[in-house]
Amino acid sequence: LTKIDEEEPAGLQDATSVYGYAGPIASHERIPLLAIRNFQESLRNELQDRHVVSVFSRLHPLIAQGELLFGLGETRAIGQTVSVDLSLPLDDQWAGYGKKCRRIIQKAREAGMICIHDQERSYQHEWVDIYRETMKRVSAPGSYLFDDEYFEVLAHELGEALNLFVAIIDGSVA
Repeated sequence: LTKIDEEEPAGLQDATSVYGYAGPIASHERIPLLAIRNFQESLRNELQDRHVVSVFSRLHPLIAQGELLFGLGETRAIGQTVSVDLSLPLDDQWAGYGKKCRRIIQKAREAGMICIHDQERSYQHEWVDIYRETMKRVSAPGSYLFDDEYFEVLAHELGEALNLFVAIIDGSVA
């Protein structure tokens, strides 16, 4: 929540979702109308109680969320998302990549880069170091600079659902 004007006594605020794909997600394709109405009413009441006048949220590009949000305000697409259907044969997946992307991947292969699914999380600490370097390089806000405990708890809580993939060149994580 961000106050629109610190001097304003009404305390009007904007709400912004966490980074990633937030927004409502339902476990059923066909959501009963009563559930949608109750969700929307609860959301409206909560926003009103907090004096929120606008909400900015990134919605998941592959999961339909429009039905839950219909009538609450404006939803619009900004930018594109790329996804790869991993159930397709590798040749079909590769054919779906753009020429520039295929060229970059080919150059990385020729340089000796390999990508592995690090199921034991052997390279987690190196990955975290590179993540932090990247956040600093792009001048990300401090809220993106998580401590080691954050990543340890995340790995523990997600368990088998967490998949770590790393690119390695000359024996080092790239």
